Amino acid sequence: MSPKLRWSIPPDAVKGAMDALQRSFVRFLVDEVQASSCVVSIADVASGWIVGKFFHIYARSQMPTPTRTWYGA
Repeated sequence: MSPKLRWSIPPDAVKGAMDALQRSFVRFLVDEVQASSCVVSIADVASGWIVGKFFHIYARSQMPTPTRTWYGA
């Protein structure tokens, strides 16, 4: 009989992190559209480009001293 997998992260913490991630994603979209003066198309979303770029920028935003310079093209 194999031991059961035990989660070390409380479900509430996971939900909180996902909520924060979604809020950050909305802020990113607003900033990105304003910075580039373009509209994010459905094709971009479907291709996964916007998701990849978001995660790259989100990861950078979690650094100890984030700057906004990386929001540029």
